[in-house]
Amino acid sequence: MKNLVLFLDILFLLIVSLAVTSIGYYAYIETSAPRKELDFAMLKSGPFHVKDKCCFSLWFNANGKDVGSLIVLDGNSNIANFLGDRGNVWRKMKKTLSAGPHSLSIIGVRGKSYRGDIAIDDIDVVEGSCPKSTCSDQPCVEGFCIGVPGKISCVCNPGYTGKYCDTSINALQDQSLALTTTCQKNRCKNGFCIETPSNSTCVCNPGFTGDRCDSRKDSN
Repeated sequence: MKNLVLFLDILFLLIVSLAVTSIGYYAYIETSAPRKELDFAMLKSGPFHVKDKCCFSLWFNANGKDVGSLIVLDGNSNIANFLGDRGNVWRKMKKTLSAGPHSLSIIGVRGKSYRGDIAIDDIDVVEGSCPKSTCSDQPCVEGFCIGVPGKISCVCNPGYTGKYCDTSINALQDQSLALTTTCQKNRCKNGFCIETPSNSTCVCNPGFTGDRCDSRKDSN
C-alpha cells in the first residue's frame, strides 16, 4: 500500500467550495454572511484500519484578520489545532497515526467576521512514520526558519514566542482570555470542542446534548 485513499463525505454546516488552479483544485470554507462565528464545515472520512504506522498530511492556508481555526480530529481526539491567522502562506500539517482503527475529520471553523477563509489541499495518507519537518513545510508562523539536516528551528518576530512562533506574548499575558477561549482537555464529555480566538463551544455526538455534551437526549 503506497497510498491510503480517504473517501471524504462533506457535511455542509458551512458551504465548502472548490477553487480551480492551473493544476487542480483546493477546498475552502466560505465565511461570508449569513455565516456566523463558530459555524463550521467538516470533511469526515469513514472508519479505516492501519496495519502499521502511517503518515497523514495536508497543506492549509489560513489567512485573514478574523480566521477561526482549522482542527483535525481522530475520532473525538484532537490531533491538530491551528488557531487564528497564519498568514498568506501554504503550510504543511502532518501526523503519524499508530496501528489500529482511525476515523479522521478536518474541520474549518468560522471566526468573528468574514475576513478569514480557510483552504486545504493535497490530503494524503502514506505508509510509515511522518518524516521530520523541513523549512519547506513553512512551519514558522511569525518568524523565519533555520534548518540543518534532521533539525529545524524558528526565530520569532518581536512579540511572538513558541516552537513555531505562533503564540502572541500579549495573549499569553491575558490569562482571562486564555482560560475562556481554549478547548480545555475533556471539556466536551461526549463530543468535540471547536474554537476561535474569541470563543469556543462543544459539538455533541448523536444522542447527547448540553454545554459539555454530558446529557442524553430524550428518546421520546
